Amino acid sequence: MCTCPQQEHVNRREDVMGSRNGALAEINMRLEEVGASVQECAGSLDGGMHIAAVQASIRRLRKEMAGMDLRIGVLQQQLLSKQHLIRVSNRQGDAEDEA
Repeated sequence: MCTCPQQEHVNRREDVMGSRNGALAEINMRLEEVGASVQECAGSLDGGMHIAAVQASIRRLRKEMAGMDLRIGVLQQQLLSKQHLIRVSNRQGDAEDEA
C-alpha cells in the first residue's frame, strides 16, 4: 500500500470530513429540538394573538356602537323636530280653515 503524501492528505481530509459530518448531525438534531420547542411556543402565542385580535375587534365594535348611538340620537331629534313642525303647520292650517 502506497503511503504517498497525496494519499495521506486524502486520508486526513476524509477524517476531517467524517468528524464534521458527525458535528453536522449533532447540530441538526439540536436544531430539530429547538424547532419543536419553538412550535410549542408559537402554538401558545397564536392563542394569545387570537385573544388580542378578538379584544381589538370588541373595542372597534364598541366604538362603532357609540357612533351609531350618536347618529340615532341626532336622527331622533331631527324626526321629533320635523314632527313638531308638521303639527304646528297642521294646527295653523286648521286655524286658518276655521277662520
